[in-house]
Amino acid sequence: MAMINCPECGKEISDQAASCINCGYPIKQQNEITENNCENTGIVQGQKGKMKKISMPRYARWIIGILVLAIIVVVIITIISGIVRQNKMKQCVVSDCDNIRYKDGYCVNHYNEDDSVGSINEDGKDVDSSEEIAIEEDKVNSIKFTKDSKVTTDTTEFTFNGYSITRTVEPTTSETYYHYFEASSGNVFVDLKFTIKNLQNSDIQQDAVFDTAKVIYDDEYEYYASFVTVENNGDFNSFTSLYGISPLETMKYRLLAEVPNEVKESGKSLKIVITIGDETYECKLR
Repeated sequence: MAMINCPECGKEISDQAASCINCGYPIKQQNEITENNCENTGIVQGQKGKMKKISMPRYARWIIGILVLAIIVVVIITIISGIVRQNKMKQCVVSDCDNIRYKDGYCVNHYNEDDSVGSINEDGKDVDSSEEIAIEEDKVNSIKFTKDSKVTTDTTEFTFNGYSITRTVEPTTSETYYHYFEASSGNVFVDLKFTIKNLQNSDIQQDAVFDTAKVIYDDEYEYYASFVTVENNGDFNSFTSLYGISPLETMKYRLLAEVPNEVKESGKSLKIVITIGDETYECKLR
């Protein structure tokens, strides 16, 4: 016989008693209800009224633990692989380049084939930019021209009439109102005078007779020239992208390149380089 505490009054009584001798609480009936509930829920009653849960076999716990650990490892590996692939997709395809991709798989530097980082060969690897530049320079043979010499191309015929370096460029006109150009402080214009004839069979824009025209100072510094045409009255027209030059029409041009004062004061080399299609034309100014 064991002693228990009455659920109602809390006093100690025999677990075999039908009811509490102190308050009359039905002990035996309550014990039967408790035992039936324990059987239905998988719980058995231990000593002194304590409840004990049926334990799971140890091997089952090991299996469940291993499965959970495996799932966690797979998830971690998947996440890491995705991050690596994503970073790889954002990286320049050129070997040993960690820059972010810009276009066509290359970073900005390699896509633009910047001389400072080299260029790309067919295998996507860097090549020495200085070697490539030397090769390209060998391929380009500039056609030389001089003052008053007539140069005929597939699209134009032009004659270089001379140049001057000045702060202000004014037309040769007697009218009181005319257009003129004044260089900004510390700068001057290299004023190049041309006569150009359109050999094409249709009108073209006045500034499309040359693809590019630039002045190169000291074989290093480049300054692009703006197109200005000379009207019949001697005045200037700088809106050369709005007006055309007819087939076989000849016009007077002024190409103005704004450069620092140093170009005028220095005795270093100065030349003009013109591109028309695939050809390059060059004239030494000094």
